[in-house]
Amino acid sequence: MHKGIDLKAPIGTPLLAVEGGTAEFILAVEGRSGGHRVRLTGASGALYHYLHLGTDPACPADAFPAEFIGKSERSVAVAAGTVIGYLGHTGGAVADGRSIPARAAHLHFQYHPDGDHVNANPARLFDLIETGLEVDGYVP
Repeated sequence: MHKGIDLKAPIGTPLLAVEGGTAEFILAVEGRSGGHRVRLTGASGALYHYLHLGTDPACPADAFPAEFIGKSERSVAVAAGTVIGYLGHTGGAVADGRSIPARAAHLHFQYHPDGDHVNANPARLFDLIETGLEVDGYVP
């Protein structure tokens, strides 16, 4: 099962923290399909993954806001609504591992309401949307 939802938007689209909590800015690693990514642990205990950020797997300059560059070794506190990344196409496709072409740039977004990787059914994201994304007082 595909554990997230793929959202198409222009390269460089700002991505917001859907909940306040701690963010980890993870650099692309050869052989891993997600490219540059952000793992956000919300104050509620929910876990969110933002994958395929930026356009160059060797450089995170267009994947993360400047204030988060170089902070990949530790968690950083962020408020709901903070720009935590920019949509891109780093990493490979899950199906075959090939690089994602620029024309197929997208955000792979995962929502784990229980904070684990077991309940990663993307349909659970719609439960969050139905509540108006009213998490931590932030409604986009």
